[in-house]
Amino acid sequence: MVFRKICFFTVIYFVFFSFDAKSQWSKFEGLNDNEVRAIAIQDENIFVGVYSNENIFMSEDGGETWTLFNEGITPVPVLDILLKDPDIFISTEGSGVYRMSDSANTWTKVHNIGYKLLLKDDDVFTGSNHGVYRSSDNGNSWTQADSGLSRPPNTNVQSFTYLGDSIFVGTWGDGVFFSANNGDYWQQINDGLNTLFVWSFATMDSTIFVGTLGGVYRRELTGTNWQEVNEGLSNNKIHDLTVNEGNLFAGTDQGVFYTTNKGEDWQSSNIGLPDTTVWSLETDNDFIYAGTEIGLFKRPLSDIITSIKVDKNDIPNELTLNQNYPNPFNPSTTISFDIPYSAFVTLKVFDITGREVRTLISERKISGEHKVVWNAQELSSGIYFYQIKTEFFNKTKKMILLK
Repeated sequence: MVFRKICFFTVIYFVFFSFDAKSQWSKFEGLNDNEVRAIAIQDENIFVGVYSNENIFMSEDGGETWTLFNEGITPVPVLDILLKDPDIFISTEGSGVYRMSDSANTWTKVHNIGYKLLLKDDDVFTGSNHGVYRSSDNGNSWTQADSGLSRPPNTNVQSFTYLGDSIFVGTWGDGVFFSANNGDYWQQINDGLNTLFVWSFATMDSTIFVGTLGGVYRRELTGTNWQEVNEGLSNNKIHDLTVNEGNLFAGTDQGVFYTTNKGEDWQSSNIGLPDTTVWSLETDNDFIYAGTEIGLFKRPLSDIITSIKVDKNDIPNELTLNQNYPNPFNPSTTISFDIPYSAFVTLKVFDITGREVRTLISERKISGEHKVVWNAQELSSGIYFYQIKTEFFNKTKKMILLK
């Protein structure tokens, strides 16, 4: 009996720690413990902007080896990297914006100020504590685009994104602005924000996410208010956000968190990652990369996001909507469905009167099984309905919230 117990616990130990060793972050060698503020990926090429050691590094073999990439530039803290094929732009702290052309293989200064960068169509935007600038000729000349900002020319721009024809800027102390005319005029949109200090953006379908000093907020492109979505986040300083296959990742003062349901709830993803600030995030088809105070780390996306099955043997023969579990529930429940083909899916929740109370999914999904967790903390007890729709399928099921 003792022998069997020893064997049993040995097997459990082996399985647990084998899984744990596989499913964790690993650190890139060759960058030492430098603070990584910027990451850009192009095929097998990885570009890294280092803040603490004031250098730029490039790897052409997926991070196996690194090359110093600073010909023509004095050592400066790098804050952002923009790939505009075949050129590369970087923004720096205190030294402006630089460009490297494919033919020159050396950095050329193209603007005196710049903190973050954005490429929209063929225009390059940069922002700093002197507002917004736009270049329509690949950085050769710049136009100040501050009309409508709260304190031109001193609005402190920290981040950019765009969705459709609208450009959004996040500022330090003035919240969020958007422009529907390529930066010619800006309008402030802060309703619902509890903080005006904005670090980062991400977009998913028609939803905009903003990372702030007080957590993550989201807003529909046609909406009027920001909604706080911080359930499960243990740290609300959101330095960076990135999206991969409908999943949102956040870099915080306490590592990396992710959500599979647009922020309804967050989960930690920090096994193997030291207790450190994550300044920058990037993904490719296989990995998520985290730039931290002590170097660059990566982790397989497949180890983090397990709610989507992509094995061909797991592809269902028909589209089904499963009963939520648990049911009744308080306050969270899991809803799962299976689709045999890639489709645009909406999954919505309605109350007993037919009023829509939440959109859980509104995006294209690949074939396979999908799960979403709904937290109904803010709602009262009662009967609710969840409905899934695709182009050829429409089904509704009942669930009970019992508090």
